[in-house]
This record gives sequence, C-alpha cells and structure tokens, in this order.
Amino acid sequence: MTQPDFEGALARIRTRFLDRLGEQSAELRQLLARAESRADRRDSIKAFGAIAHKIAGLAKSVGFAELGQAALEADQAIIRWLGDEEPKPSDSDVLWIMQNCLARCEDTLSDNQG
Repeated sequence: MTQPDFEGALARIRTRFLDRLGEQSAELRQLLARAESRADRRDSIKAFGAIAHKIAGLAKSVGFAELGQAALEADQAIIRWLGDEEPKPSDSDVLWIMQNCLARCEDTLSDNQG
C-alpha cells in the first residue's frame, strides 16, 4: 500500500469513527444523566462503561489519543466501581470520570467538524 493509499484509508476510518462517535456521545449523555439522577444508576454506569471500552479500543489507533485515554480511564474506573475489590472509586468519582469522558468525546467531535 502506498502512502497516499494508506492516508486515504485512514481518513475513511477516522470519518467512520467520528460518525459513530456522534451517536455514542448522544448515548453517553443520556446514560450519564440517568446515572446522575440515580435512575437505574448501576445499569446506566455499566452501559456507559461498555461504550467507553469500545471508544478506548479504537480512538488512539485513529489518532485521538486524548479521547482514547479518557475513555480508557472511564472504562477502568467503572470496572473497579462494579467489582468487588477494594478500594472502589466513589460514586462521585465515577460520575466525574464519566463527565470527563463525555467532554473529550464532544471536544473531539467539535474539533473535527468538517
């Protein structure tokens, strides 16, 4: 694969990633609101973690390192919060990390409108 072919393929992958990130951000926003209101908190946080895990798995590979790190931190904090091992992060700590992850998603989308 030549350099222009590689760059074109990466640009298409990034575009698909950003399209999906827009949908995921809307889902994350709803899940965070539900978790903050305590409505189905555990289920909402667990679902948020599943989406964050997917974002973390691909973001760094397509050039969004800061987003990938924020998503990884959310995924890991949620796994600890859901688990039985101590010390667990507090509810407020997990919610803050979730807010940070969502903010990075929205920043990434805003910075890459095009």
